[in-house]
Amino acid sequence: MKKVIYWYRNVPFLILILLSFGIGLLSKLVEGHFTDIAMGMQLIAFFFLLSGLIRLFDRLFFKTK
Repeated sequence: MKKVIYWYRNVPFLILILLSFGIGLLSKLVEGHFTDIAMGMQLIAFFFLLSGLIRLFDRLFFKTK
């Protein structure tokens, strides 16, 4: 679990945004057969998208690393 938290804190915002689009696309492909799994994947994609956008705006407006 520590490796996942370390990865999440150190991954760039662009990777998070691209990962969210990839998971979102994959969830739309799976949605016909596995609706519950697709909803979970969409929730994860939304979380990654919001995290990536928050990091992007933080970098643009507050000039952090």
